[in-house]
Amino acid sequence: MPFFCDRLIHASIIDAVRQSGAKLFRFNHNDFNHLKSLLKKESNKFKNRLVVTETVFSMDGDKPPLKELVDIKDKYECFLMVDEAHATGIFGPTGAGVAEEAGPL
Repeated sequence: MPFFCDRLIHASIIDAVRQSGAKLFRFNHNDFNHLKSLLKKESNKFKNRLVVTETVFSMDGDKPPLKELVDIKDKYECFLMVDEAHATGIFGPTGAGVAEEAGPL
């Protein structure tokens, strides 16, 4: 399964993808038009695709619009993984992170 990763995700995730031998595509930071163009271009080559982002980027402290990512996931029928490493304990009513804070998407 190929991974479509935001350029600013944690290096450990990029290392894991590379070590797994999976195909890696990187989209410009929070640039969902770039992500959509990659998904369109590669959609016929792979049955499953995984989009990977963080909910709080460690270097910038910014957050992606999760609702837009969920809409992309639904439209392109791919999986979505959000890394809550920098949001756990800080965001959400119980500290579960940005996804909890956003509520049902």
